[in-house]
Order: sequence, then C-alpha cells, then structure tokens
Amino acid sequence: MDKKNSNNATKIKYMKISVIIPCYNSEQNIIQVLLSIFSQTLAVHEVIVIDDGSTDQSYQLILNFKEQHNITNLKLVKQTNAGPASARNHGITLAEGDWIAFLDSDDIWDTSKIEIQQKYLLQNPHIILLGESLKKNKTAQIIQTISFNQLLLKNYFITSSVLVRKDILPNPPFDFNKKYSEDYKLWLEICHQHSCAILNIPLVKYSQNSNNLNNSPQNLSSKLWKMEKGELENLRYCYQKRYINFFDWIILSVFSLVKYLRRLILKYIK
Repeated sequence: MDKKNSNNATKIKYMKISVIIPCYNSEQNIIQVLLSIFSQTLAVHEVIVIDDGSTDQSYQLILNFKEQHNITNLKLVKQTNAGPASARNHGITLAEGDWIAFLDSDDIWDTSKIEIQQKYLLQNPHIILLGESLKKNKTAQIIQTISFNQLLLKNYFITSSVLVRKDILPNPPFDFNKKYSEDYKLWLEICHQHSCAILNIPLVKYSQNSNNLNNSPQNLSSKLWKMEKGELENLRYCYQKRYINFFDWIILSVFSLVKYLRRLILKYIK
C-alpha cells in the first residue's frame, strides 16, 4: 500500500460519521427517517438535523423524539428558511465526524446502510466518496469506480446515499445560490480530484414525493427545465475551472439538452 492509501486507511479505521438532515415541513416522514438512522447495525457518531424554517410541527416532533428516547447525539438546529444547500452547509460546520453522510427528510436508510459502506471503504481505502447505484445491475460488480468523465455524462450519486470524507469538502461544500443540481456540482468538484464509487446494493428507500409540486404538464415541464438549467450551469462551471476544454463543454451541453428533451417527451407520453 502506498503512503497516500495508508493515510486514508488510518482515517477510515477510526471512522466517526456525522449524519446531516435538512428538514423543511417534513412532519409526515421525519420520525421514520430518524428511526432508520438510530436502527442502524453500526451506530453513527451523531445526527444533525437542520430545521430550515419549517412552518409545520417538524421541529417539535424531532424535539419530542429526542427527549422521549433520551438521545444525546441528536442535534437539532433551527434556521431561517434558506434551502437544502444552506441547511447541509450549516450542518457540516457543526459536524464533529471525519465522515459526512447525507439524508433527505423523506428518504429511509436500510438498517445496514452504514455498516455496508464502511465495509467497502475499509476494503478500498483510496475511495473518499461512496454512494449507491440507483439502477441495480445483477451482472455488475458490487462496487464500481466512477470517473470524472463518467460523471460528466450522468449524475451517479443520489445525495441520501452519499458518505464522504469531511476534510476534502470545499468551502462552502454546496453552492447555496443554486436550487437545482447543487449536489451534482459538488460531486463533480470532488470526483475531479479524488476517487469516488457507487455500490450495486440497495441502501436507501427513496421517497416518491415531488416536494408538493403537482404533476401537471406545466409544472413537470418547468421542474425538468430547472433541473436541466442546473446541469448546464455545472458544465459551464467545469469549463470555467478548466476541468474540461471548450470543445468538450459544447459537446457535453448538447448531449445534456438531448437527454432533457428525451426525458420531457417520455414524461408527456406517460
């Protein structure tokens, strides 16, 4: 093992994991979300919930849960509504752990999620960001390295599945000026410099909720375009940072637009 990998292995051996949950009006799901963390086969160091200005009973429900179960490693912080990127950044500044796990307030972890990820990180100490493959392939390897070039074509990382080493995160980690694809931008930033991978194992049960957006063609079209605009901004950012050249930027942007049109057509057909 080379010196770089040896240093990484040392950090993984003594993993302290902080879980960051941005919460906004999640009273229907937040207790189930918390239970999925505190039921893990491998305990985390702490859970940090950032209430992003909720107007429902989310904050009180979490406070009651903490007091009823006498949970000392659950931190609950309230902030003025500023969006999930700002909430995650706030949580990271409070985190004591060496590793950060993200979980949205309507997604549920498999009970062995953290144990499985730690196992594969111990076996692959060069990896500093590990997520879950959304589309499972029975013939694929259990762990698959994702290169920067692969990530330019598709966002492989779902935020609620990501476990990442804290000390490599940029400052600020998430671009709080972006409302769409801010997580994708961070994964691109990390993957350009470090080794990242996904597991071909189910780790998270993802919510089917659409953030209270109704599924009318108008709203669906608007949301898809905002997501596409976010992706195009990320590609422009990569060009500005000289991660890609001008020709690649144009080709990738055209490819992204073609994917957007395909998604739009498929949504309307359904």
